[in-house]
Amino acid sequence: MEKGNNRKDAVWEAFMIAATAGASAAAVLFYGGGLAEMLRMLLVSAMACGSTVFAMENEWQRIDLSRDASKGPFVAAYFLFLCCALAFPLLPEGTWPYPALFTALVLLGGRMAGGFAGITLLTVSSFLRPEPGMELFPLYLTSGLLCVLLFSRANQAFRVFYPAVILGTVHFLCMCIPAVLMRPRRFYLAMLLEPAEGTFFSVAGLLLVWSCGRYILSGTGRTGPELNDPESPLLERLKECSGEEYFHSIHTAYLCDRIARGIGLNADVLRVAGYYHRIGMLKGVSSLENTRLIMKEYRFPDTVRRLLGDYLQGGDGIVSKEAAVLLFADTMISTLRYLFSENPEKIVDYPELVRMIFEKVMESGELQNSRISLWELEEIKKILVEEEKYYEFLR
Repeated sequence: MEKGNNRKDAVWEAFMIAATAGASAAAVLFYGGGLAEMLRMLLVSAMACGSTVFAMENEWQRIDLSRDASKGPFVAAYFLFLCCALAFPLLPEGTWPYPALFTALVLLGGRMAGGFAGITLLTVSSFLRPEPGMELFPLYLTSGLLCVLLFSRANQAFRVFYPAVILGTVHFLCMCIPAVLMRPRRFYLAMLLEPAEGTFFSVAGLLLVWSCGRYILSGTGRTGPELNDPESPLLERLKECSGEEYFHSIHTAYLCDRIARGIGLNADVLRVAGYYHRIGMLKGVSSLENTRLIMKEYRFPDTVRRLLGDYLQGGDGIVSKEAAVLLFADTMISTLRYLFSENPEKIVDYPELVRMIFEKVMESGELQNSRISLWELEEIKKILVEEEKYYEFLR
């Protein structure tokens, strides 16, 4: 099955490169370019799209559970925006809505894949109109990369006002350089109309993409407000079934949230996984099979289903970074609750306890196939030690 999926992915990736290069080369002929320009476009667009494909594979190999695992939406958006990129040279200078395109690609594909895809499309548009296009290339590249940085985590917290103000200011100032400073004539206010027009289209497109992204990401594959509520009906059922399991899950979710924010993972997804990683208790035993039945009944988002499936399946150990975080949070809470049940007044050396937990987990081999990095492991250690005041609530 995995080999079949890999073969299918390879076909799609080859098609992406071929379609990008072929369409871009054909567009050169449409705009009146010659054979030399067409060959140049063919080579440059193929190389740029190849970089995008490599970045996309690298992004998905990380098993980022903060978005749906399917590449379909990202690939579909890429082809749609490729059509737009081929038509942008027909628009007035400075009105290409690349900030919006970069933002949409980042929301669907992540920081690396979205950034490379945006650069690929911008390169195509610029080479189709080399004189004015290459003059504006640094402007759109700056604005696009700024969007990558500002909106790479917009699926966690949709705060758009300050990023939009920052982007609009930078975009306007960059457009003033070719429109005002590089023109050999006296300054007059009308010269600012062109930068203002370009900034308006860029920010307006950005806000449109942000609004659509907020609707889509909050409605499909994302954790809804009910699941993220510690007093949700499902958690109330767990509380009635076992108060111990309920409070264990609440404390585990807290640590998951803290660690996720510390190392840059999706805090919403990890918090929900912490809440419900023992929800199988409602059917007698906290097993993967029982957990899956409950998640299906309550229509859990795919992101949480995959995370808990990775965490509970056993076998060759966990793979995703999110499941590794859940493992450390769950183990830390279990250990402390056991120690305090034995002796509520016990004095705990938290740094030493964290060291012992990490040593035990690493020796167990559960992380032998995990993609979590050494830097992230060190950060998790620090965060677990820093939460020693919180642990006092477990006594």
